[in-house]
Amino acid sequence: MEYKQIQRQRNLASCYTKTVGQTPLMKIVCPGYDTTLLLKLESFNPMGNMKFRMAISMVEAAEASGDLKPGGRIVESTSGNTGLGLATIAAERGYRFTAIVDHHAAQDKLRVMQALGAELIFVDDGETDDLSTAAREELAEKIAAADPEAFWTEQHNNPANSTGYTALAYELMEVLGSEMDALVGAVGTGGSLCGTAQVLKGALPDLFVFGSRAGRLDSLRWPRRVLFSVRYRNTSRSRNRKMRRLFPD
Repeated sequence: MEYKQIQRQRNLASCYTKTVGQTPLMKIVCPGYDTTLLLKLESFNPMGNMKFRMAISMVEAAEASGDLKPGGRIVESTSGNTGLGLATIAAERGYRFTAIVDHHAAQDKLRVMQALGAELIFVDDGETDDLSTAAREELAEKIAAADPEAFWTEQHNNPANSTGYTALAYELMEVLGSEMDALVGAVGTGGSLCGTAQVLKGALPDLFVFGSRAGRLDSLRWPRRVLFSVRYRNTSRSRNRKMRRLFPD
């Protein structure tokens, strides 16, 4: 088969970021519960990272608005996952990427960002146990303001963060339709849960939405890297009673 014919094949990805999304759902056995629990395996995204979704969304929104021009510079404060997505996109599209990080970031993620051509700027010397989120944000804003070719994606205050998960909501509805009772998501910036829930609630106004902070994930006894759970509707019992059993106070 000729190369041009291969390119036209529907499932042939032209670049790494084209493999984002369409992650599988896995059924979890729940002994003692008359229910079906499904896990949306977002770890199947590139580099095991669901934040590729919102990284692409933020970059494309900046491109569309003209804030990010060809050959420009992307600046972001990151602890790792968002930076991996932005570094990959920058490498693919010919942008420069500056990641403002601290020593709490995972070293393997920092090395991958560097391998993709990212510039890493540390805001601490590694001698403190305190998080440096505010310092990272302040420096990212300062660097972007000083460079006319730079754009600060500002993930914590960027509407394109949450809209990056619109496709995730549609993926769930494509498989499950209206047969969803509850959505559970871990909350970091809030973009993934809010963005997904906003779309789902528009179609399913009675949907229960639960947000879990990282410190509470262990109490739910679910893997940290599995960020979404969806429960099928069960008509044999009242909805409220099922919610109380599955998510007790």
